[in-house]
Amino acid sequence: MRRAIQTAVLAFGECLNRDGIEFHLVPEAQEVSGMPCNIGLPRAILEGEVQKLFEGDKDAMKVIGKIEYGAVVEGWNSKEGIWSTDKTAVEKRAAKLRAWLYTRHEKHIVLVTHGAFLHYSDTNN
Repeated sequence: MRRAIQTAVLAFGECLNRDGIEFHLVPEAQEVSGMPCNIGLPRAILEGEVQKLFEGDKDAMKVIGKIEYGAVVEGWNSKEGIWSTDKTAVEKRAAKLRAWLYTRHEKHIVLVTHGAFLHYSDTNN
């Protein structure tokens, strides 16, 4: 998730700094493989690592102060159950993500995720 956060902050920081713009972390959009580089950190460690990534960057620090970590639940990085790397689990995560997106009130939403997961992000995978 650090890579996705870093990409979002660097690519959309100016937009994310605007009043009324929310910045949600959505673990359902995590990468699909179980390779070590694709396994996320527990929330407390992730929060600290994100701070370190942007240390000294005043504008980025404002953006990361807006991050909503509420969906980063215990076990999100376990690669077990719904978080598993098997196709059925990834499809369920993608469906859950789509359902969440449909409940959002915003007219425009940017989803920063990983390449392999994008194949599951619509119903035509």
